[in-house]
Amino acid sequence: MSEDWSAVSKAINERMTALGLRQGELVERSHVSKAIVRELQHNVVQRRRSARTLEALSVALGWHPRHLTAVLYGHRPPEPGDPLDDTGET
Repeated sequence: MSEDWSAVSKAINERMTALGLRQGELVERSHVSKAIVRELQHNVVQRRRSARTLEALSVALGWHPRHLTAVLYGHRPPEPGDPLDDTGET
């Protein structure tokens, strides 16, 4: 499966705009470093990220914990109330 980091970047930026959220607020809510948030927002460093990083950002943006992982792999993101499965797949 290929990873689409530009889709992750787009999803984060669109959601931040929709919520009126600034980068600093996302950093505070997610407890993800400002450097990593900036890299993801601007798609400047494409490397494997911890599942917990994408999960923390998803939750901070009001999404299902597996939302950004689904976007990364081109899957349909789960709805916020959907259960978490044991495999980590969406």
